[in-house]
Amino acid sequence: MGQPSSAQTKIFRVLISSAILGAVGIGVFLLLLKSWTTMKTDTQSRAEIEIARILADMEDSRPYLVGTKEGEVAPNRQLESDIAAPVDSLCLVVWNPKRERWVRTNFPYWFVRMKMRHGLSVTLLHAAAKEDWSHLLIDTSIDDLERRGPGLILHVKRPDGREILVWNESFAGNLKKSK
Repeated sequence: MGQPSSAQTKIFRVLISSAILGAVGIGVFLLLLKSWTTMKTDTQSRAEIEIARILADMEDSRPYLVGTKEGEVAPNRQLESDIAAPVDSLCLVVWNPKRERWVRTNFPYWFVRMKMRHGLSVTLLHAAAKEDWSHLLIDTSIDDLERRGPGLILHVKRPDGREILVWNESFAGNLKKSK
């Protein structure tokens, strides 16, 4: 075998560079995800209290994504404003009673905007929680979620006890406005 050609060497360098950049990108994403996520162990009664507190603290606890009679999920367009409201993060809480564990993730909206550039299905979280992949497509975009403003996006209670909350949180927190 002879020496590799100049073109082969360039291709090899591009492949190695791409692999290194990909590994760095995955590492950065995992570090960010870890910083956005908290987990804790708890009891069922404390979980119920915490979920009730989260819902009570919301400016608007009417869910944006609701189930239809056909068993699909659709956005409640009546909860949208004409202009986008300032939101800071898309929050997700999952309670798993079998493991007695909470998982809470706060995705900054810059990340949500980046991931939903082309109207990614927000029901992916709902489908994963229900383990039902048949209803993934929904006509909801990042603009729709921002017009929803602070408040509940999705609340699912599974028969096995798992509970999932997804909501928009505003810059000032998602607390009710004081009178």
